[in-house]
Amino acid sequence: MTLGVLLGPATPASAHASLLATTPAAGYSVSTSPAALTLVYDQPVSMRGPALRLAGPAGPVGLGAARLSNGGRWLSAAVPHQLPTGQYTVSWQVVAEDGDIVAGSYAFGVGAVTVAAASGTGAAATRGLAWAVVLRWVLFAALSVALGGLAGQRLARRVRRKAAAVGAELPMVRAPVTVASVLGAIAALGLSAHLLGSGSVLSGLAHLSVPALWGSGAGRVDVIEVAAFALAAGLAWRARMQSLAVVPLLAVVVAEGRRSHLHEIGGSWGLVLLVIHLAAAAIWLGALSYVIAVAWRWRARRAAAHRILAEYARVAILLLLGVAATGTISAIVVLPGWSALTSTGYGRLLLTKIALILVTVGLAIAGRRRLQVASPLRAAPATDRLPGRATRTERVVLGAVLAVTAVLVSVAVPGVASGDLALPPPPAGPVVRLASLAGQVTINITASDGQLVVRTSVPNPTGNDDAGASRTEVGAELGPAGRAQTLRLRRCGPDCFVGPAPWVRGTNVLTVTGAAKGWAGGSAAFTVAWPPVTDTRLLAQVLAVMRAAPAVTVHETVTSDTTAPAPAVSTNTLTGRGFLATEPYSTAGPLPVTVLTRDEDTTVVAVAMVDQGYYFRLSIAADHRITGEVITAPEHLITRTFDYPRTVPAR
Repeated sequence: MTLGVLLGPATPASAHASLLATTPAAGYSVSTSPAALTLVYDQPVSMRGPALRLAGPAGPVGLGAARLSNGGRWLSAAVPHQLPTGQYTVSWQVVAEDGDIVAGSYAFGVGAVTVAAASGTGAAATRGLAWAVVLRWVLFAALSVALGGLAGQRLARRVRRKAAAVGAELPMVRAPVTVASVLGAIAALGLSAHLLGSGSVLSGLAHLSVPALWGSGAGRVDVIEVAAFALAAGLAWRARMQSLAVVPLLAVVVAEGRRSHLHEIGGSWGLVLLVIHLAAAAIWLGALSYVIAVAWRWRARRAAAHRILAEYARVAILLLLGVAATGTISAIVVLPGWSALTSTGYGRLLLTKIALILVTVGLAIAGRRRLQVASPLRAAPATDRLPGRATRTERVVLGAVLAVTAVLVSVAVPGVASGDLALPPPPAGPVVRLASLAGQVTINITASDGQLVVRTSVPNPTGNDDAGASRTEVGAELGPAGRAQTLRLRRCGPDCFVGPAPWVRGTNVLTVTGAAKGWAGGSAAFTVAWPPVTDTRLLAQVLAVMRAAPAVTVHETVTSDTTAPAPAVSTNTLTGRGFLATEPYSTAGPLPVTVLTRDEDTTVVAVAMVDQGYYFRLSIAADHRITGEVITAPEHLITRTFDYPRTVPAR
């Protein structure tokens, strides 16, 4: 009989949505009431039912209408009213690409409150999981019986023709394609109701609506599957049209592959891989069930019964190759590593499935051996019985494999998608933007309530065709040396990193380490005052004083690599107005000015011109004259100190 599959899911991997990041950051407090809630997922999602709910110390809190953006990966809702100090819980519910209703919750705080350590994003749960498992088991079983039955009938016709050629007439056994297709349509309808009812099939049946289903990708898949199964049942009802039922049944296979996570990762090749995998697995199981039924019906004609079993055994070898190859590739893509087989629930389920498959392999070998021993073509058959017991047991075990598969596609897959974000979540509350150079790696940071975004860049490679040479890696620590905590950052683009940051009131020391293949890396230290203080008038006062300065002596060093020897200092004397002519911020209009430190003699401020890539750190004396300046520009770090001679420069 069939030798089974060695490794890999028998159906496409589930495409569960995972919550990657939130604004405000889950598990952290923000200093001011957020203007909106934003949740970032690892894949496009759709909304069904109450997508976002907010509850605080006084009970439910009203939110604006929830909306999706950035390709369906961002779910957000406005917070129309100021939130008082306290801890708040966000409950969310979305529809994953596989049609499952995925829900979860997390907490954040407003003001000086401590948020429970266990209130991070955590794992999402599938609502109505038991219903989803049962309905998917029925759908997969119906698809296998129908599609495999059609394939088995072709084998039976071949044997009947050979028998007719020698004057023997064998009865035709029709595969239960019609009944299986009807059951498949019912299962697909149940999954549609499961989606509409937010996990409750009964509630969904009371509100069935094709337009409502058609509004989401998962709903469209359910509608297509109901229609395809219904069409297959109609075609199979008439014997002459039955063979055409393979077309809508293959449409179901494509629909199942289309909403899988492997398709999202691999694109069209992933879809092809899954279609081959699912079709081969369905034919494997369905044809086996049909062939066993036919062999039993033809048991009086032992030669014919053995012939159809032998015909199937040869086909099973091809099915084995297709299922094993595509299943192995799927497992490699789905699992983040071999350790996930024992460290995650999904991995342990997969191990259970592999164990059942190994049992199936043993039963298949036993059945095939018995088939060879009992063959009527042998001079002296060892037995006159068909290899039924092992083969029937094999079918039962395959049914158990299908049941485990139904659970596998209804639970979250560990590490299916990368933890990377396409974009960083939007900042909440006040924002501080700073930059520096670490070796040859330019580091820009955006600090906001409970969150840190780090962007990096390196000089354009010259004569280097390695596209990965500019891919940077960063690490970040918050706190003074010896007591710093490592921040958990994830990618939000090719050279973008984001993660939660528990800013403390007062001065925060942030150290960011950058590294890039082919370039010198290093560390950059930033001082972040929290909550930040802005001074809207200070820059205008500085510009007015500097324009009136009769002379300014500028001592300047320029470097593109902070790990290289200290650069030479150049000195230049010019008028204050002439100096400002070289400063982009002098003509840029109103700019945000963030106060980093302030004492009686000196105020240090940060001015960011993000679009132009210029970041300034100015040291300003009590009389509003600039005494020091650090400019981070693309690929360069410029450090200046200033003297103010009494004489006006000649030029």
